[in-house]
Amino acid sequence: MAESMDRHRRRVWLGALGMVAWAAAEVAVVVLVAKAISWWTVVALAATSFIGLWVLAHEGSRSLGRLRESIATGIRAPEQAGSTALAVLGGLLLLLPGFVSDVAGVLLALPPTQAPIRKFLGRRLDSARSRIDAAHPDSVVIEGEVVSEPTKTTDGPLVIEGTVIDDEARGQ
Repeated sequence: MAESMDRHRRRVWLGALGMVAWAAAEVAVVVLVAKAISWWTVVALAATSFIGLWVLAHEGSRSLGRLRESIATGIRAPEQAGSTALAVLGGLLLLLPGFVSDVAGVLLALPPTQAPIRKFLGRRLDSARSRIDAAHPDSVVIEGEVVSEPTKTTDGPLVIEGTVIDDEARGQ
């Protein structure tokens, strides 16, 4: 238990250190750009913020359209959800003032760079899931089946067939 607390504390500190480093990099890059292009730096920062707003509005309306379509057809596309999430995050990063966040935002918002990012994040999530499964081998997974619409065989109440298992009654 103490080891997991130490690991958690270390991650929190690394996250905080990363945020401070990101902020320092943003300030350093803005100062360097300001030295190079003077007051146009403010225009560039404002322009990237407006681009971020446009990306958020565009992706928001596109994702609502895709959601309506998937509800109507019953087909779910997880890749689209991942791309939408990356594009929205990219728009948020573009909205923030700073050129480092703008570069990260553009990389997340562009479709050609989303596929490798999705693959990388998928591998990270799979490895995290494997570590969690290894740490909790006694976890119970209840297998099931998704049914789009229940079928009524009679005019009476809907009956769901199954077996109830009461561990306490069995002495476990």
